[in-house]
Amino acid sequence: MPVRKQEAHRALELLEDYHSKLIKPQDKQLRLAIERVIRIFKSRLFQALLDIQEFYELTLLDDTKSIQQKTAETIRIANKWEASDGPIAYTNNDDKLYHLPGGGFLELLRPGNEVALTCGEVGTDLRGSLLPLTQALM
Repeated sequence: MPVRKQEAHRALELLEDYHSKLIKPQDKQLRLAIERVIRIFKSRLFQALLDIQEFYELTLLDDTKSIQQKTAETIRIANKWEASDGPIAYTNNDDKLYHLPGGGFLELLRPGNEVALTCGEVGTDLRGSLLPLTQALM
């Protein structure tokens, strides 16, 4: 059964709610596994948003490129994204550090229920839930 758009945007929120209810000692393994899923999802979503922004600015907004060049680059990037297993390489450094293309890194910090993302490439600290970003993609 296909997932409807209005249900899909709530997926992360529902997963985090389910995770917060796992308080019994016997829930520890499931809780850790769900934390891993959430962490991977958020990091890949953030990287995808960076890739989209870079593509938009460097390709589509470049007035020096012709429609044919923009089309060719769009097809090339679509093929690249379809063929890749993931846009980032994960480094197991306390389960927080992800290397980005171009030599940068992304560090996940967990103050409370917020997620703080520090992008080492640009030195920007982005705080808050990524849920609004998932909704924007749906």
